[in-house]
Amino acid sequence: MRRIGVLMSLAPEDSEGQARFTAFVQGLQELGWTDRRNVRIDTRWGAGDADRTRKYAVELVALAPFRACTHKRRALAGFRSWGEPDTPGWRE
Repeated sequence: MRRIGVLMSLAPEDSEGQARFTAFVQGLQELGWTDRRNVRIDTRWGAGDADRTRKYAVELVALAPFRACTHKRRALAGFRSWGEPDTPGWRE
């Protein structure tokens, strides 16, 4: 099963973060991808803590996702350990 790593820099109870994540999941469903049916969505919430966000980025990369995404550019730095922009699965 393919994996998608999602790194949110907000807290899980943050309404903006929930709205963004829900829209993302709904968009995937519209494209035929459903969590735990044909894709696994691994999500981490940094809750505004830069160190926690970096730690979670490393965790997500270790899961070897097909794709990884974040909603904030500052959280993207955590994914740099995954490789450079020409690495498969990398999109900036």
